[in-house]
Amino acid sequence: TVTFSTLTVGTSPLEIIINSLGDAYGNPLSADVQSGSIAPVPEPATFILIGFGLGGIGILRRKKGF
Repeated sequence: TVTFSTLTVGTSPLEIIINSLGDAYGNPLSADVQSGSIAPVPEPATFILIGFGLGGIGILRRKKGF
């Protein structure tokens, strides 16, 4: 399995060239290529989560008196 993360939404070309495909014992392996789509995360939700986290840190600091 090959997994990678992209920096932007969309598609990118991927080329894999295999000269010989086999295991350590010389048995042939099969290759399977699949494609899918990625759902982007809306940015406002990210900012809301960051805001809640910073707010929680602020409340904890205020309670502890730092």
